[in-house]
Amino acid sequence: MNAVAVKDMIVEIQVSDLPRSREWYSRLFGKGPDLEPFKGNVEYKIGGGWVQIAAGKPLRSTWSLQIEVVDLQRERQRLREAGIDATEIKGVPKVISYFDLKDPDGNGMKWFQVLNTDPKVTGKPS
Repeated sequence: MNAVAVKDMIVEIQVSDLPRSREWYSRLFGKGPDLEPFKGNVEYKIGGGWVQIAAGKPLRSTWSLQIEVVDLQRERQRLREAGIDATEIKGVPKVISYFDLKDPDGNGMKWFQVLNTDPKVTGKPS
């Protein structure tokens, strides 16, 4: 069996008020959108993929956007300074630390930092 040949990845998040969410996500990511290809669509390039904010009806989901960052403490402080609430940092000692937050429509996110270099934890060769 051959693995899928992925060119890029996009996660779409439906929001009820695009101008409000555009402002909020710009504060969240610390930058404005990278693309606004058509009305009702705003896109941010972060890490190795894209986050697309689309005007629509937010739907409750069992998944959440999860973003790995280099320095979790610094990012949580930056978000607080930008007026974005996040939970306290939690985690598994010597494995992972994380915090959760929600956008204005209640869409969930987890920001995390891996604290271990073991390939069984990171999925990357040591």
